[in-house]
Amino acid sequence: MSEAAEQAPKKTYRGNCHCGAFIFEVTVPEIKSVSGCNCSICTKKGYLLIFPGDGDFKVVKDEGKLTEYTSSGKYIHKFCSNCGTAVLVHTAVNARTIQDLNIWSLETTWHDAAKLDPQYDPPKYTGPEPASIIDGKTYYGSCHCGDVKMAVKVAGDLEGGTYPDDIVECNCSICQRGSFIWIYPKKDQVAIEGGENLSEYVFGTSLCRKAFCKRCGVYLTNDNVPMTEEVISALPPPVQEWARRKVLPVTLRALNHVDLGGKVKEQAKRMPGWSVIQPMYVNP
Repeated sequence: MSEAAEQAPKKTYRGNCHCGAFIFEVTVPEIKSVSGCNCSICTKKGYLLIFPGDGDFKVVKDEGKLTEYTSSGKYIHKFCSNCGTAVLVHTAVNARTIQDLNIWSLETTWHDAAKLDPQYDPPKYTGPEPASIIDGKTYYGSCHCGDVKMAVKVAGDLEGGTYPDDIVECNCSICQRGSFIWIYPKKDQVAIEGGENLSEYVFGTSLCRKAFCKRCGVYLTNDNVPMTEEVISALPPPVQEWARRKVLPVTLRALNHVDLGGKVKEQAKRMPGWSVIQPMYVNP
């Protein structure tokens, strides 16, 4: 923390993983800017970090759900094993977990760590290929540790600006914490290797199950929870439409070597999920 920041008036923020198993308070100058990084793990997690000083971080509730992950032995990443929320990196706090913080309004200082040695070598997908598409392109991806790998076939080119479907960022309670950038391929256009190493988090309306790696906590997909037609028919019409989808949403952060700036950023739509998705999330 800079000398100017240390002298600025401080305020106390409350934060938590999505399920509320881990709740904390952090006392820092008003959060107007955060730090981002383009290294492999920071990109897959979508971290936006703040760095509280000694004694400025307080644990309010800890149900022992935080899992530690490190790929190099240098930094310890902590995420909730129940909901997958990435909370801490060493002594830094993921600002995405702070309650009522408008992430989209913050200034971000970026650190170029992707070229630092040792270089990250993405795990190689060796499973079956997804269904083919005319003029399509296959992207490969994984969690960070490599326990889960995937192949995704899409129409057009994501980075070339010819991808014809939606790319969505959402600021709802779970999407903000996960920093998801969603695309919506059909189920047969996604193939997953190592699915037994995924945990699934279901909450709220219990319509979706967001899947993340048990070991490193990286999110990959957002599948529908299986429901009978009788159950679906009893849901509100807009929810019925969602429940009948034959797609398997994938977060672009899980894909290897995809430039999330450029054409992807230009095409991505921001959805104000925080204010429109019901029932409203209640901060613990």
